[in-house]
Amino acid sequence: VRLWSAESQRLLATLSPIHTDTANDITFSPFNRMLLASVGGGKHICLHDIMQRRLITQVACPVSLHSVVLLKDGTTLIGGGSDGNLYVYNLKNCKKPEYILGAHNHPVTMLAMQKSESRRSPRKPVGKRR
Repeated sequence: VRLWSAESQRLLATLSPIHTDTANDITFSPFNRMLLASVGGGKHICLHDIMQRRLITQVACPVSLHSVVLLKDGTTLIGGGSDGNLYVYNLKNCKKPEYILGAHNHPVTMLAMQKSESRRSPRKPVGKRR
């Protein structure tokens, strides 16, 4: 994983070569500006300290992840799996996913989070009632 300056177009840092396969996605923490998460084909999540340019921890995953996002709460990481599932981790104890959510029939290649509203939307629910 390499960090580049968009302003000067210069290489700022090269983080340890942790991924045995390609690095599919990275995300910066909105809570901690020193934390970066990366995922790749090697079935693990890497958490990096970008200020000290070191690996904090490596978390084994049941499948390779194609996408990753860190939530604003500072403790939740969600990975989009090659199997179409979402893997939700709590960074306080990230030995295994806290939840596995069925999402798609194909790999989840992109994740984004939306700021939640403080009140409920008056819109009708989409989809069928069961």
